[in-house]
Amino acid sequence: MENAVWRGLSFSVLLTLAGVTFALLVAEGIVRAIGLAPWTPLVVSPGAPVMTEADAKLGWRNRPGQYLYKTRPDQPNGIHVLVDPDGGRFTRSAAQGQPVWFLGGSFTFGWAVDDAQPFPQVFADARPDRPVKNYAVPGYGTVQSYLAYQQRMVNNPARPADVVYGFIERHVERNRGGRQWLATLTRAAWPRGPIRLPYLGAGAGIEPPRSYRIWPLARFSALVNLVQNSYDREADRHLPDDAQASLLALLNRWRREVEQTGSRFHMIVLYDENRFMDYGQVFRRAGLDVIACAPTRYPAVDTQVPGDHHPNAGIHRLWGGCVARALTAEGGKE
Repeated sequence: MENAVWRGLSFSVLLTLAGVTFALLVAEGIVRAIGLAPWTPLVVSPGAPVMTEADAKLGWRNRPGQYLYKTRPDQPNGIHVLVDPDGGRFTRSAAQGQPVWFLGGSFTFGWAVDDAQPFPQVFADARPDRPVKNYAVPGYGTVQSYLAYQQRMVNNPARPADVVYGFIERHVERNRGGRQWLATLTRAAWPRGPIRLPYLGAGAGIEPPRSYRIWPLARFSALVNLVQNSYDREADRHLPDDAQASLLALLNRWRREVEQTGSRFHMIVLYDENRFMDYGQVFRRAGLDVIACAPTRYPAVDTQVPGDHHPNAGIHRLWGGCVARALTAEGGKE
């Protein structure tokens, strides 16, 4: 009698498992049929070498070295990138005295343009009386740029006369440390390991870096990947809805720290994707000094680096000239 019960129960379990497996296989087939795929790495810039390394506090930082790569096969000379031993992008400047520090993400770093073309270098060429350091790091938002500034101020004998932060609207989301941004970073860094990201917490407090884990089977199952992506979007919807207020609080904290050292803090809005909000005006109303530059046509195709979506040398010339006109020979603002 007991054997018959166990046989019946085992059959029911096996039948249930078979049914669930069949349903999952059908769902997997449907998901793939509509064009979705398992988790895959993200190639941000084809052919670009790895120019960053892990940092316990910042998440990552520039890796010193000399790099040469192409954004497309028919590029004649390639892109030369020199990262100095201190982690700054090489900027040719022979001037002495207190430097101008540039901080920000890939637009300020000059991603996909040659050493002679990022707008901090354009500024240095236009203002040979001002020493310049480009401490921007690709992928950074406001939080990491601010923390990088703090790190560089520790025991740094060449403290800046001016600090210029290059802002793009995507920094707002990066500052929140949401799962979707962490997922993008993880895809871009694969297979070097999980990326860690400091982020803004409640009341504009900065939280320690956190990382992102790919769900089991997401690399092999489009269905699992879809569920994880859906979970990430839903989780991000429940992040604190004070991103702009926290950003302004952080920027003013940064400004006060800069001014307490006798330096000046400036911002330049490099790219504002939001057609319904003028971030320059928002920052000015909050008491921040925003360098006013004429709008560019970016991201029109002819303003991008061929084979890459980042701004080309022509856009960098406009930004660099704008900052050069804004800062006087004495290091102040006109």
